[in-house]
Amino acid sequence: VGTETDWIEVAGGFQHTCGIRAGGALYCWGDGVLGQTGTGVLEEITTPARVGAALGWASVQGGIGHTCAIAPDGTAACWGDASRGQTAAGTLALRAAPAAACFME
Repeated sequence: VGTETDWIEVAGGFQHTCGIRAGGALYCWGDGVLGQTGTGVLEEITTPARVGAALGWASVQGGIGHTCAIAPDGTAACWGDASRGQTAAGTLALRAAPAAACFME
């Protein structure tokens, strides 16, 4: 992807893709009109854009209009379309950047 060669994980969602580089930095690109790229802007992104400032992401998965990632300590963050509860935020409001997901037992 681009000129970088240190990707350790890449995951595709519906019309967007995210990847984690060595060192744990998370990047996303593609359709972002629902916030699924996590960059804070609701538009298409044609090259990898850094998602947040956190380092150490362990895993990422894309869905239809949303994305979730897991930190090495096991905490989850989700962003994008939440109209059906996809981001586990306790609200149906769109999220344009990563925020902690809340899961109930």
